Amino acid sequence: MNRTARSLLLTFAVSTALVVAPTIAWASAGDLDHSFGGTGKVVTDLGMDDHGYAVAVQANGKVVVVGDRGNLGQGGSVQDFAVVRYTVTGTLDTTFGGGDGRVTTGFGGDDLAQAVAIQPNGKIVVAGTSWTSTARFALARYNANGTLDTTFGGGDGKVTTSFPEGDAQALGVAIQSNGRIVVAGTVRDADYDFALARYTAGGSLDTSFSGDGRLTTSFGKDEEAAAVAIDPTDQRIVAVGWTGHIVDDGVGNFAFARYTSSGALDTSFGAAGTGKVVAGFGGYDIGTSVAMEPNGQILAAGFSDGRGTFDFAVMKLTAAGRLQKTFGHGGGTLADFGGDEYATGIALQSNGKVVVGGWRDEIPPNTYAEFAIMRLDVDGTLDTTFGSGGGRVVHVGDWGDDGLGTVAIDPSSGKILQAGYTYNPQGGTQDFATVRYLAS
Repeated sequence: MNRTARSLLLTFAVSTALVVAPTIAWASAGDLDHSFGGTGKVVTDLGMDDHGYAVAVQANGKVVVVGDRGNLGQGGSVQDFAVVRYTVTGTLDTTFGGGDGRVTTGFGGDDLAQAVAIQPNGKIVVAGTSWTSTARFALARYNANGTLDTTFGGGDGKVTTSFPEGDAQALGVAIQSNGRIVVAGTVRDADYDFALARYTAGGSLDTSFSGDGRLTTSFGKDEEAAAVAIDPTDQRIVAVGWTGHIVDDGVGNFAFARYTSSGALDTSFGAAGTGKVVAGFGGYDIGTSVAMEPNGQILAAGFSDGRGTFDFAVMKLTAAGRLQKTFGHGGGTLADFGGDEYATGIALQSNGKVVVGGWRDEIPPNTYAEFAIMRLDVDGTLDTTFGSGGGRVVHVGDWGDDGLGTVAIDPSSGKILQAGYTYNPQGGTQDFATVRYLAS
């Protein structure tokens, strides 16, 4: 494996298996929270083909899930941003949107929301992509009641941003302490690169960031920034995703980049002083999500087929961009639920435990996929007090597949939320799906 002066490239070999057993009769960490929707599971049909992609929890415990709603029949298949808010008991929040807890927003093309962040004042920032003749970053901000915030962008609560390099897709969003909004994703030029944009609190591109508010970063192959977070120690920006020629050689690695407030790569990050780190588990390794510890250490989750099947993969870096050797097996952990598993979300509890969510693919004789979730102790080992040996799988609907499964922690109760989508056999479409688990 080639080592360059541009990045730190290491390989892990770990062996952690989850034994998924039947749920026990008394309530414990990892059990479904039956005070949410009566069963711990809530499914919402927006009337079309609907996909939940990201979840956030407000300070008052209300749950916001974002994704897309397919507007079939409007000149073809057109998608809009979709935002749904639930009360703490899992009912649709009638104080949000048009009185039914649901809001859809269009940008004039096929529009897909894939990330959400809650501002301290309760406003909701949703990021994604709008496809017309080209693909652009799309950003919308909503007031606490679900109306578009007319103080944001051009007066309609919406912003789109093109990149001169080519089509751009937004996948992550984070808010700095000064109210500036950072969006991360990928841009297609000759290949695919990390793409970031920073906006002022009013929704204009922040020209103090990389000159015009936009930047791209190459690791020398194809890259995608799947998530972004803010370092709580000094507000530096951390983007996490993957790099590799996946189609050509089937090999990828987790990719990390850290930027200063001005948008320059942070040369204090990583062994080579380039602001970039590449690390893998020895196979097709994809980073999908990030969480920051209060001390600036970085946790990233995704998936790897380094052991022959896809497993949940979690990696930890120090604040300096080195592998945290005391975490897992030399800096990383793989976990197997008995099939192919894909982690798409990570969240940090107040006690330092790490929650990772995603889905497990179908396992014969079943023909469906299920939500999957696990919890790690602070040292990266499976927390055996959670679920069955550290994790569990949940089939949300009565029929069909469940997908994604990003996670968030309720700041008011510590309970764990997981959101994605499930198949609706009656309409033959997908619906938003949200699950809440007990944390203790």
